[in-house]
Amino acid sequence: MSQSKTIWKRNHDFELLYPRTEEAKILVELLDLIKHTKSWMDQDRYGIPNVLVPLIESARQMLNYEIGALDAGTIDGWLNDMAISVGWDLNEDDWHNN
Repeated sequence: MSQSKTIWKRNHDFELLYPRTEEAKILVELLDLIKHTKSWMDQDRYGIPNVLVPLIESARQMLNYEIGALDAGTIDGWLNDMAISVGWDLNEDDWHNN
């Protein structure tokens, strides 16, 4: 791992713990809400298209704001993985109950 990658990763991880901007604080809280909602949805998949999908869409929109040292690519990848895990293709703009 190169030194520069180590620095950005360290800065990203620190920003997750201690977000500096209001936008970063909102995004970090939204990511936590998505994680907890997904855990709940694992038992009750009915709410995925109406609850979880809009949360993921909102988080993706937040990547356009000033999010401090948070790495938008890393977060977008995590959101994409989260969407795929519940059967939603972010590129298709459609949810499929897998």
